[in-house]
Amino acid sequence: VKLQDSRKWGEERALDAVSDLEGVDIKEAFIEYSKLFGEPLTVRAGRFEMEYGDQRFVSPLDWHNVGRSWDGVRVAYEPDGWMLHAFGTILHEGTPPGAVFTTPDEDMWFNGFYASCRKVENHEFDVFTFQRLSSNELFVNEAGATGELDDYTIGARAKGKTGAFDYSLEGAIQTGNRAGDEVWAWGLATTAGYTFDCECKPRVGVEYTFASGDDDPTDRDYGTFDPLFPFGHSYQGHLDVFAWRNSHDLALKLSAKPHDKVTLYCDVHGLWLDETEDAWYGAGGAPIRRLASGDADEYIGTEVDLGLKYAWTKAADFWIGYSRLWAGEYIDDTGFAEDMDWFFLTTTVKF
Repeated sequence: VKLQDSRKWGEERALDAVSDLEGVDIKEAFIEYSKLFGEPLTVRAGRFEMEYGDQRFVSPLDWHNVGRSWDGVRVAYEPDGWMLHAFGTILHEGTPPGAVFTTPDEDMWFNGFYASCRKVENHEFDVFTFQRLSSNELFVNEAGATGELDDYTIGARAKGKTGAFDYSLEGAIQTGNRAGDEVWAWGLATTAGYTFDCECKPRVGVEYTFASGDDDPTDRDYGTFDPLFPFGHSYQGHLDVFAWRNSHDLALKLSAKPHDKVTLYCDVHGLWLDETEDAWYGAGGAPIRRLASGDADEYIGTEVDLGLKYAWTKAADFWIGYSRLWAGEYIDDTGFAEDMDWFFLTTTVKF
């Protein structure tokens, strides 16, 4: 059992902090039975976190002040060099991702199968399929009517390292029904990097992610790729103003370890929309701007993320960072077009 108390500093009076348990919730509470029938078979039931692959589709979202947990059952079979998971869960996060309003019952079913082969040293090969099912009529189609969601994400992933070279490739297609609209979308994410053999371990990497957009908001075909429940903050820039939805993101990533306890990094992102008729989406999946006519340039802008991570002790570490977005032509074409700056400092203490 794991409890969680998440609050924003100053949101409650001093009296509330000791008399009101509104901010306290159960983060995880599950029963697990391992080595069922003497096999590498595990069954877990209750509320638990999940993460798969590089967390591009399923992540507990540890960066967020609350994070994600799922209620349900998961069966895991993990013989030597293999990982096979099947699960049926319910996610309750208020309004489901992509829904436009709430009702008294906003639960969404999230079911899936994930298989990973790790027989080759330093390499992983995965295949997966996920289903989302929301029987509540929370979603609005392109004709303006409300309806249910029943979609499938089918994909594969490869990741590995050979000597100083590392790579990853992940992609998926989506199909199904969204309030009567036919879903057909796809996304791709690929990385490559090289770590130099010297004392500070400098790495040079490139990353390209693509997510399809909807080129016609009236044809009853939904073409916007949806990354489900991702660790969005980790990939499309730390400002969280860009998502793996209707997007192109080409990034240069530099990092080094000048000391055993210190990691430095610099990421440079070039950000474009795939379809200007579709929206510009933030990391949480909500539209930031939408121009129905599509009469705008595709270029959102350039973001630079600078950071330093310091592992002070085994029990405590620090992360300090600065990010800046230089606004591009799309932002200038659609309204307020100032650049953006952000600074953060986080501390993690384990005990």
